[in-house]
Amino acid sequence: MSARRQTRRCTTRTACSGDRPHLSGRRDRGPGARGGRPRRDPRDRAGGDDRRPTLVELQAVLEHRGGVDEARAAQNLLRSAEVEVADFTARHAEVARQAYRDYGRASGHPARLNLGDCYAYALAAVADQPLLFVGDDFVHTDVRPAYLPPSA
Repeated sequence: MSARRQTRRCTTRTACSGDRPHLSGRRDRGPGARGGRPRRDPRDRAGGDDRRPTLVELQAVLEHRGGVDEARAAQNLLRSAEVEVADFTARHAEVARQAYRDYGRASGHPARLNLGDCYAYALAAVADQPLLFVGDDFVHTDVRPAYLPPSA
């Protein structure tokens, strides 16, 4: 019997107790699958982790606002903090699509979530974890906030 390490899944916007933060995405399953060969996700290319939805959004925004050096600095920070990329499964995609229908910018809902927000929403919802966020977009959804500021 092989012992598999159990890890909790969360996003960088999700509060995790006692575990490293995760970003959405899919990683290699390692040896043992398909006759001892490492299983390779066909979506993985030379870019590696930059194919992951939330990580892609982070890098795109930073490159747009601060240039390539900003994106590299963020990548180095994620690496040094040992942020792990979490799986983004078909279930996550289904929940993200529904979140976009319910709370997306085109829905007319006051949350007006963008696509990246819907990815974060899906990761928190599927993992049944609270979501750490800033701004007032997620307060209009049914996601549990990881932090509530003290009342004034």
